[in-house]
Amino acid sequence: MIFIVLIVEATLFFSKWSLNMPEYEPLGLSIRVKRLMEIRAKLKELKSQEDSIRETIVDDARVGWLGREHLLPTTTITIPATFWITTEFVSVHDFVDSRFPTWELIASHEDPVFNDTTLVLRKLPEYMPFTYEDDEVKVSKVSVEPTPEIDQESLQAEDPNLYRRLFKPVVVVELDEKALSDAIEEDPKVPSILMRHQFSKRATQQRISASEVKE
Repeated sequence: MIFIVLIVEATLFFSKWSLNMPEYEPLGLSIRVKRLMEIRAKLKELKSQEDSIRETIVDDARVGWLGREHLLPTTTITIPATFWITTEFVSVHDFVDSRFPTWELIASHEDPVFNDTTLVLRKLPEYMPFTYEDDEVKVSKVSVEPTPEIDQESLQAEDPNLYRRLFKPVVVVELDEKALSDAIEEDPKVPSILMRHQFSKRATQQRISASEVKE
């Protein structure tokens, strides 16, 4: 009888521990958890301050170009008239905003002889490199051009043959949840069969999550 009681008590202990309700508290755990919450709150405050200072520095760099816009880099892009005809849903400004997001349109010129349009673009000041250095610190900002993607709609409109050559339909295979449920209901051996074909990525330690307890 004593042996049975000990088993019952041990079972209750481990079940409570597995439910995050330990019978005992490791020495200093409460202090460490409270310290973790304090650090977390401080990091959140510092992150907010960091973001605010970063925005101010970027704005300072932009303001530094006021009155000196003529020194900003410029480039020209020539677009054949056929593009605008076949992709009438794309305006000049939409074209620049989507294809050259770090540049602005400052002029455009249509050439009836060559039947094309030349766009004159100027680098936006907020995307210019910026460096500040004194005796104690050096701060620099580098702009990274976004990775371009192909506008399938406009390409298909201008050159359907090239579009069909470059883009191929892809068949997406996905699990049919209803079919899975039906298969398990029809054959109880299905779960054990699927278990042999399941795989997982390497397990990682879970990140400790802490939050304040509300009254």
